[in-house]
Amino acid sequence: CLMVLANDTSSDPTIHIAGDEDTLGIYPFNMPIKLSKFLATLKPMQSTSDALFSQIVPEQDEDKMQIVQTPASCSAPAQKQQNLMNSPRIDDLYENDAQDVTDYIKDVMTNLKSREHAHQVINYDYLKRQEKINNSMRFVLIDWLLEVHKKVKLFPETMYLCVNILDRFLERQPVSKDKFQLVGATALFIASKYEDIYHIDIDGLIKLCADIYTRDDFLMMESVMLSALEYNLTVVTSWPFIERFVRCADCSEKGQLMAYYFSELAFLDEKFLQYEPSRIASSCILLASIMDRVQSPWSEVMQYYSGYEREDLLPCCRLLLEMARKEPKGMNKKYQKNKYMQLAYFVPNFARELEL
Repeated sequence: CLMVLANDTSSDPTIHIAGDEDTLGIYPFNMPIKLSKFLATLKPMQSTSDALFSQIVPEQDEDKMQIVQTPASCSAPAQKQQNLMNSPRIDDLYENDAQDVTDYIKDVMTNLKSREHAHQVINYDYLKRQEKINNSMRFVLIDWLLEVHKKVKLFPETMYLCVNILDRFLERQPVSKDKFQLVGATALFIASKYEDIYHIDIDGLIKLCADIYTRDDFLMMESVMLSALEYNLTVVTSWPFIERFVRCADCSEKGQLMAYYFSELAFLDEKFLQYEPSRIASSCILLASIMDRVQSPWSEVMQYYSGYEREDLLPCCRLLLEMARKEPKGMNKKYQKNKYMQLAYFVPNFARELEL
């Protein structure tokens, strides 16, 4: 019934196909009166399978959520998991904001966590099999990409996808030194086309690469990389976990910026590839809370929403501190500004004194 009315424009001149700029968004707000009355009389139907399922499985309380079992949370004692069963219900504060999708956020995060191992690097030490490039060269390339990413003002999630694309391609394909920067720039180009509303163009990348590559070079490399990745670009990164956990931890503005700072540090070393995106995000929040001198840096609320205990995060935290002490050039240039509270000076100095 819906499809017939939507396609029959002769019966209702206000129904138009999507893409007409003069009427985009009119349907279904100008729904025909007869159709709207008919829909109002409909009652939800329960299929036979749903009825049988409801008899077998009791309806669960929405106020409680079982902790997602991950490799890290499986090792936690059963008693500690039991203590975290009652939801802190932090989303109740935002239930009137439609953009927060509070009715679905738990399901969204559970789904992300269940898929975070898909389309990731399998062997985090894959660079040992690359004959011409190494981890130091990767560090320099990603540090440069961070600077480019900020210069052209791309979305934050674009950089997270860029690094994922870069590592997955390098794991599958040997790359020469003279093509290494081209691979990195093309990874940013692909990620920008996927994430940004206005993506970076090839001409801009050519200039940023000092005109050493041509337009055909970029188009050919894009085709090669997408084929090697089998066009799998919908991947789980640490970005959605960072955004979620910043709210769960009730971070201050400085705490949020430090969490983003540490998450970008995790791009720079291949050793972080051994950790799940959710674990990296949780480690960033823990370190940011410690440096922000929060009274309880890893509370039961964070244990509940992340699924990790403090001890599960310490190895990743120590690696983040090690990276912070190196003071990468591209990141420092970004975080030296007042907009970022000059974290490029504060974090490395704090990291040298902090022991976990």
